[in-house]
Amino acid sequence: MRRGDFYKENSCTPSSFDQVSYIKKVKNIYPELFYYPIEIVSDDIDWCINNFQFLDSVCFREKSSPVEDFIAICTAKNLIISNSTFSYWGGYVCKYLSKENIIIAPNFGSTLYHNHIAVQLHPEWSIVDVINK
Repeated sequence: MRRGDFYKENSCTPSSFDQVSYIKKVKNIYPELFYYPIEIVSDDIDWCINNFQFLDSVCFREKSSPVEDFIAICTAKNLIISNSTFSYWGGYVCKYLSKENIIIAPNFGSTLYHNHIAVQLHPEWSIVDVINK
């Protein structure tokens, strides 16, 4: 879950969107993915711990390096990614390593893009609409 410079105290950038609603929507669309333990990788794990308490069987990757986090997402069986370069690259590598992996991504890229649509999404990923709620 990308936070970093997308979300600063009391402000958001053009690349920010409601990540909690996104995860809730994914859970409603793909409930079978939530039957298994979920590992959350983030550059703001404290925010994730505070905001994703509604998830069952969740593990938060704490005190891991960006390299360790990248390896974890690349080798995951399934991914629910956010709209960050780190997530996109992890999704591409994960899908390359196994065509059976399910990658779920938001359709939102940035308010700077036409219609806010992310243009870098892989055609084999499952896309969740977070623009038209």
